[in-house]
Amino acid sequence: MKWTRRLGFLVLLLVILVVVGLFYIDDIAKKAIEAGGEKALGVTTTVEGCDVRVFSGTFGLDELRIANPQGFKEEDFLSLGAAEVDVPVGALLSGDKIHIPKLELEGIRLNLVHGVAGSNYGTIMDNLKGYYEASKSKSGEGKRFAIDSLVIQDVEIKVVPMEELFTAVTIPLPRREFRGLGSDSSKGLLLAEILGVVVEAILRDASVSTDMPKLVGVGLKSRLGKINMLTAFGASVFEQLPEDIIKGVKNLGSRIPGLGGK
Repeated sequence: MKWTRRLGFLVLLLVILVVVGLFYIDDIAKKAIEAGGEKALGVTTTVEGCDVRVFSGTFGLDELRIANPQGFKEEDFLSLGAAEVDVPVGALLSGDKIHIPKLELEGIRLNLVHGVAGSNYGTIMDNLKGYYEASKSKSGEGKRFAIDSLVIQDVEIKVVPMEELFTAVTIPLPRREFRGLGSDSSKGLLLAEILGVVVEAILRDASVSTDMPKLVGVGLKSRLGKINMLTAFGASVFEQLPEDIIKGVKNLGSRIPGLGGK
């Protein structure tokens, strides 16, 4: 019958489209991240590779690099070696907001360059502010995400003067966990907004470091006061005690009658 042949043709066509989509899905993810970084930060963003594992529901990323603005010849503004996250495949294929239980970023290297005529972080933060202000009035630009837990750890910042304004310094930053990103909003976060939030979170920690040169700290705080995406997207900071302190408290509790290790 004609209708059975038509149905069979439609099923075959659907299977072909799915297979083709799976074949190119890594490249699609790579281009989406690169486009998101350039849109939010206004500089070239590159990703070495993406690995979307559809059947296991995980996503892997290799070597994210965010370039410096023009006029700054130092290394990349930011680099991330690798990241992996659980992604519900059904949500990727649907139009729903994608819920991510945990996104963990580790091994981030950031280069801040400061000179009399300007700074690389100033240019990038101005670009981020402009993007965020413009994005408030837009909708339907792509997939949106809600992240229960965003963990940023093993972050190292190199601060370099373009003139002899201060001595170059390398600053390690503490582990930070942000909870509830996009959970208060029915829309969630766009991919570009996630990249912007990560950059803002790192720079906020950097701005209050006691090792940060005063000139750079003042410049960071001035621009951070005009962005505040973390608060806008409902993030709350969760401080985790070092493991040795946790073990010490547990051992003490086990020795006090009536607590039973609590």
